[in-house]
Amino acid sequence: MVIPALPPLKAYLDALPRDNTVLLVSTPEGCAYGETRFRHEFRAALNACGLKHLSFHGLRHAAGVALAEAGATEKEIMAWLGHSTPAMAAHYCKMAELKKLTTSAGSKWIASKLENE
Repeated sequence: MVIPALPPLKAYLDALPRDNTVLLVSTPEGCAYGETRFRHEFRAALNACGLKHLSFHGLRHAAGVALAEAGATEKEIMAWLGHSTPAMAAHYCKMAELKKLTTSAGSKWIASKLENE
């Protein structure tokens, strides 16, 4: 799976000193980061910031929704997030479509109220 670095991330990485080529390799003890340790440390960092309601998996969901809202197709979303079936990508696309529809309906309602005043 290949995910390109989007311009803001690429600009950040390009601005790092050239001797800083690795972002995350090992724990302070020199051990490889395992999924469990990373998850626990990420959770602790969120809690320390007062963001107890957020989760690491929530970032994946947010990315799926953002991609759908930007007009990405189900297949594009599947490729970006590594899904093997279209079910979740379809869910993200449905959420984006509902957001468009409710925004459109609200705009029409406001316009009709202003027109009738």
